[in-house]
Amino acid sequence: MCGITGFCSFNNSILDPQKTLKDMTDVISHRGPDDEGYMIANTDNAVVGLGHRRLSIIDLSSSGHQPMTDESKDLNIVFNGEIYNYKEVRQELLNLGYTFKSSSDTEVILNAFRHWGESCAEHFIGMFAFAIFDKTKNKLFLCRDRLGVKPLYYYENDNILMFASELKSFHKNAQFHKEINQESLSNYLQTGYVTPHKSIYKNVKKLKPGHWLIYDVSSKTNSLRPFWQLKDVRALSSFNSIGEIIETLEPIMKSAFNYRMVSDVPVGVFLSGGVDSSLLTAILSQNKDRELTTFTIGFNEKKYDEAKYAREVSQYFNTNHIEEYCSVKDAYNVFPDLVYIYDEPFGDNSALPMIMLSRIASNHLKVVLSADGGDELFAGYPSYKLVNSYLKHAFKVPGRLRPTVAKYFRRLISGYRNNKTASMLIVVLNILESKQYLKMSDAINGPFSSMEINPLLKINWTKEDTSKFINYTDDFVRELQLIDIENYLLEDILVKVDRATMSTSIESREPFLDHRLVEIAQQIPSKLNIYRKNQKWILKEILRKYMPQYQFNRPKRGFDVPIGQWMRKELKEYYDYYLSEDKIKTSSVFNFDEIKVYKDLLENNKNIRGLHRKLWFILVYQAWQEKWEIN
Repeated sequence: MCGITGFCSFNNSILDPQKTLKDMTDVISHRGPDDEGYMIANTDNAVVGLGHRRLSIIDLSSSGHQPMTDESKDLNIVFNGEIYNYKEVRQELLNLGYTFKSSSDTEVILNAFRHWGESCAEHFIGMFAFAIFDKTKNKLFLCRDRLGVKPLYYYENDNILMFASELKSFHKNAQFHKEINQESLSNYLQTGYVTPHKSIYKNVKKLKPGHWLIYDVSSKTNSLRPFWQLKDVRALSSFNSIGEIIETLEPIMKSAFNYRMVSDVPVGVFLSGGVDSSLLTAILSQNKDRELTTFTIGFNEKKYDEAKYAREVSQYFNTNHIEEYCSVKDAYNVFPDLVYIYDEPFGDNSALPMIMLSRIASNHLKVVLSADGGDELFAGYPSYKLVNSYLKHAFKVPGRLRPTVAKYFRRLISGYRNNKTASMLIVVLNILESKQYLKMSDAINGPFSSMEINPLLKINWTKEDTSKFINYTDDFVRELQLIDIENYLLEDILVKVDRATMSTSIESREPFLDHRLVEIAQQIPSKLNIYRKNQKWILKEILRKYMPQYQFNRPKRGFDVPIGQWMRKELKEYYDYYLSEDKIKTSSVFNFDEIKVYKDLLENNKNIRGLHRKLWFILVYQAWQEKWEIN
């Protein structure tokens, strides 16, 4: 795992390219403290720079140094990530006559690109973001892995194209202008994360997962090309039983999990005690030749603490278990780092314990596995079952009862803390408030497809999203899963884990997001994922082979913190400062009179759904704006 950055600069827009490149690279040194490298190339009309910070995981020798140049001296690469099947691809290239000077996966990418061009990415199993500059073609190639596990931003104006693993690199280039993207800000205030594929800044985008960006330096033009898209693998299979699915899925799962153990340094596991991380631990523990280290963070507030479940799993599989507790004092100390680590406003309050957990793990090793993705792939969120149940019944409500039921739904939605679920319930409301039975295609475009629920929760359910719900019989839950993969998983979960772990110079790996496993999961009908009123039934059936059911068969609990309580008490210093009248009016984004109403509710211990969450979003934005000196 590493940090990469670079630019194509025109019209002498950068006065000192070497220094600027070094500054852009050094600011992400936490992503790669083991080595650094820089390359400057002059073309007929531009200066091209590639910068790299290395975290040595595979091939710890100096032969893995980057930027790396191929044998022809025409291709130069900087790479962030891991190609888990690099040995197999390397052997294939050796058979084709290619030679290698190192045992690194970076050189495998270079030779694969020489041989297959852009289709080389189709050969890789892994997580990756890389840039290749082809001197002969005078083109810069940017590539990001299929699920977007590794980040890659790019910024473009008339005089420059820049790319980087983190936005903070752009701040070190005088050509970068910090203009807020209002659409992204609006999205953040609704969901706690920034719009997919865009960023909080104008002219900055995130490269789409499974895509190439090919930038022609001569013409200053770019093209975006996919090499893998989730929608292309979503056709329902002929699976007729859970047994058939498990027979197909389990060998791929074992392969995906064990591939993530490929490393020249020790590897550990983030263990929560839930189904996903327990299954990951169970399968990896079957190899008795390696000692597995697991990490858990708990909370002193019992309502939020799951450490005991993780402890039981670690004892059952005899792992080397490291358990620490997150105190509010820890959260107080971590908060000032939050807005620097995440670059963009990031409202998921579980980022606080994730940073703490990463710091604990970094004292012991350089690579950890996280079980993210299981809920999205195998229908684990309670909202899936909840909304699906409401939707089924909404179609059956007789016309004379609909106004009464609709009133109930309005009250339900108005206080809902989960933006995604509230959005889905609006679809149900559209059906209930119609004067006749509607097709799903009518319901999603009904009068309430965009409505203000309350001043803290405004839902804007876009036509792009609602167009997915053409017919209820097409499996509504699968569409919810797709939206979560392309939004919540991509821009919240993966961002949270990547920035937290890399801020402490450790690499996180996501075994459930192996594209082979994802492709199988996308073929499973929801009736086999939510089976006998149980969610993630397929994963539970596999886990039963390894451990007793009573150890994991319990209600799902999210990775959350008592943020409302902390804002009222231990974090009140930050709360009072960033939500003060002076600070709110200075930001020119929020209306203090409206915010004061909700501050009073919080301080009077009023239990209003969504209240704590939205005030936290505002607090984080205020702190972020101050840290990055946004006018």
